[in-house]
Amino acid sequence: MMRSPDDLRTLVALMRKYCVQTFEEKSGSKRVFLRLLPENAADSTPARPAAAQPAPIPLLSPEMGIFHLRTGITDGDLVNRGDIVAFVAVDLLMLPVIAPETGRLCLVTHPSNIIVGYHDFLGHILSSANESQREEADRAACS
Repeated sequence: MMRSPDDLRTLVALMRKYCVQTFEEKSGSKRVFLRLLPENAADSTPARPAAAQPAPIPLLSPEMGIFHLRTGITDGDLVNRGDIVAFVAVDLLMLPVIAPETGRLCLVTHPSNIIVGYHDFLGHILSSANESQREEADRAACS
């Protein structure tokens, strides 16, 4: 799983070439997640490290199709691991978008009935691992 700087540069170049915004690789208990900013985006790296916050867990489309938010689910809701938060329709098949972890749902503003691609970033789940900072981090992450 250890990647050299040249491997990462090549991976980023390929992601940009094929318009891939996110990349995730899992190996055992280790996980690498990359999300590219637009090439012309200003450097938004903070000058000092931010306080420890719950790590956002990406919510990805299971397939290319038409996105449908599940009735009764809204941005900012608390969801449990395994909850169905949305569906992606492929012809007559409705594939569930399942919450990978318990936490607060923060959706990228996807209205229902839009086309999403395979593994498109739909939003994230803000894990409830850091209970003491969760409310403050949730407000910042979902705004």
